[in-house]
Amino acid sequence: MSYREMYEEACRRAGRETWEPVEQSVLLDILGEVGMAELVTDGVLADLGDWTQMELPNCDPAWYCRSGLEPRPREFREFHELLVENAPAGYEPYYFRVRAASKAPAIEYGSWKSEENRLSFQEALDWMRSGGNVGIAGTPDDPLVNVDIDDDEETAPEDIPSTLRARSRSRTGFHAWYFAEDEIPNIPTDTAGEIRTDWQYVVAPGSFVASFASELPDEADSPGYYTVEETSPVARIEYEDLPAVFREFHEEMEDEAESGEERADAAETEVEPPEPAEGRKSAVYDVEMQDVLRSVGGGSTQESDRWSAIWHSSDTSSNMSYSDGKLHCWRHNVAHGPLQALAVLCDESGGGDSACRQIGTGHRSSGAGGCSLRGDWRLSWYAWLEAKRRGLIPEDDAVPYTVIDGLATERGLMKYPEEHDRDTLPAATYNAVLYLIEDEYDVDPGRDPVGRDRDKKKGEAKAAKETAEGEDEEIVASLMDDML
Repeated sequence: MSYREMYEEACRRAGRETWEPVEQSVLLDILGEVGMAELVTDGVLADLGDWTQMELPNCDPAWYCRSGLEPRPREFREFHELLVENAPAGYEPYYFRVRAASKAPAIEYGSWKSEENRLSFQEALDWMRSGGNVGIAGTPDDPLVNVDIDDDEETAPEDIPSTLRARSRSRTGFHAWYFAEDEIPNIPTDTAGEIRTDWQYVVAPGSFVASFASELPDEADSPGYYTVEETSPVARIEYEDLPAVFREFHEEMEDEAESGEERADAAETEVEPPEPAEGRKSAVYDVEMQDVLRSVGGGSTQESDRWSAIWHSSDTSSNMSYSDGKLHCWRHNVAHGPLQALAVLCDESGGGDSACRQIGTGHRSSGAGGCSLRGDWRLSWYAWLEAKRRGLIPEDDAVPYTVIDGLATERGLMKYPEEHDRDTLPAATYNAVLYLIEDEYDVDPGRDPVGRDRDKKKGEAKAAKETAEGEDEEIVASLMDDML
């Protein structure tokens, strides 16, 4: 039995199409029956050229085995000829290697941004003939604009100027290409898609990405393939020609910057550093990204891996990666340190797409910007609270003082806020915040109330909680009246 036949049998047992990835548990049963389960358990299968490992939306490992019929080099040749037919003088497409059956760069060759890994058309064609996919990028030195629409119900082809266009592997989105004389920025929206111009890429037509039937429309043609759909010459475009959803998103980001909420552009290596409070240091500042990933039960710390996002939807099952202690989201082009990752996971931050984009630190030139919680006490608060809930720090770990101060201000727990000194808090206010954390969030604040009657007051707080059954604001108000 060939590898492909084993894979097809696994698909049959799992109820999947033969262009879908199949669950590792099912594949293991097949391999075990022929005495080859060690290919998976010893990590050898990924080294075999026909196999590609992926992540299912629930982060279970999955595999795809190439049939030899994908990708489609002729489709890629057609695309290339259409792309350069109407190109500005001197334009050369920036092609590079992408893994077989995947959207992830073939980083075993090094960074795709390295000039030595740039491919000519013939080199890219040969790579595709060998089974790999091809990426096409916009760079600061060329006029290409990649428009990546995730859902044609959000933005339809009719909403953009007619140009060379391809249907994406989901069959619900599309890619369109333009040339621009003036600079058009990278614009990463949450749901409408992205404008990719400056070291951003899309997968070129002819490529194939193993996809899940649940992600595609019923009876979709060419599932998993990127196919040329409109053969119009590549049009010229200006910023004003972009769909309104992209312009509005970009202008909103610019307004935030002008109003003093700028999320400053930052390098990929710059994520939010731990900023422990004075005095008693919380263990949350020592949590590492490996700890966060283990608590989630997904992802990988192998720098060559890409996998399904751990806190928002993933169209590709390969839009997150790990390197140098940081988590990278390639949907929003941001990086997260451990504090940022915990904050995104915390329900109180809002979570999901929006929190990932806002709390993450934008990759250089991505247009995504810096962490929206930079210097904000809520970064420590969300991270500490989530670390407590996940058991990443001791149950009696002390809540950072900056959080106590922030909660006191936000919840209006200071009787005379105009006289507030950030270095100190009235004992009554300090105690009220500790009671609030314990009663409302059901975690140990890790600090004792201050004052000679602290045990009495703590007992009163617990008794109030039992009788009020969660009326937290009334509990705090009552305690404040007593203590002040």
